[in-house]
Amino acid sequence: MANKGKWKLDTTLKFIHCYKLHECLWKFTSPDYKNKKKRDVAYIAIVNKMNIKNFGIQEVKNKIKNLRSTYSQELKKIENSKKSGAGLDHVYISNIKWLKEMEEVFMSELKRKKRNTYKNIPSVTLVPEQLVPPESGSQCPAAAGEEISQQPTITTAATTANTPLRPKKRSRVIINAINELKTLHHQVHAAEESSFDVFGKSVAIQLKNFSVENALLAQQKIQCILTEIGIADCREKRGKKTNTSTVASIDDTIESALLTAFKSNTTE
Repeated sequence: MANKGKWKLDTTLKFIHCYKLHECLWKFTSPDYKNKKKRDVAYIAIVNKMNIKNFGIQEVKNKIKNLRSTYSQELKKIENSKKSGAGLDHVYISNIKWLKEMEEVFMSELKRKKRNTYKNIPSVTLVPEQLVPPESGSQCPAAAGEEISQQPTITTAATTANTPLRPKKRSRVIINAINELKTLHHQVHAAEESSFDVFGKSVAIQLKNFSVENALLAQQKIQCILTEIGIADCREKRGKKTNTSTVASIDDTIESALLTAFKSNTTE
């Protein structure tokens, strides 16, 4: 096995560029996605382009698998940080530079795997780190290549040893119940939303599209405006309350004077 050390960023980006050029290795809508010969040719082309000692077809496959595993893990961290209810400052931001480059490849693959799982194999549990595309083909130059056999790694209720069915069914029922509760929660709260709620969400969405520094700067300016108007509103309400108290005091004085005069007349 060659190249066990960590690659530099430029080497990884070069590999990703070569991989993306051969759609037969990742684009399942390509007519050559299931063409094994063209897939083998693509692997050989990547080996030649990388030109790394002892870096062959199997190493190319292992590297693709490692990139896919890393991408899945980083994606899971991002989604978990969003679901946790963390604020803007605590949403996970990956520091892996090549992550965006592989979004077109791996995101479409993960979505396809998930769709096929629920559609055709209800009992299948896919492991994101072990998602491997079936041997098939894409738009690649034709040439002779080695025989390579690699199948997707999945775990099913029928093939997994000592896996009880009942806990899985219970887990599925619990997940469905949680999803229904979430849907009901969103429906209830959506009916109570005002125009201010919608505006607040709009502001939040716009802040998320900014860099962290610009988002914090915008947040500070918005808060300053709200504080200034809040102080003015407080003073206005206090002034109205003071005027109301003064009028009530005058009314009490007049009423007291009239009552005193009435008692004097009655005594005389």
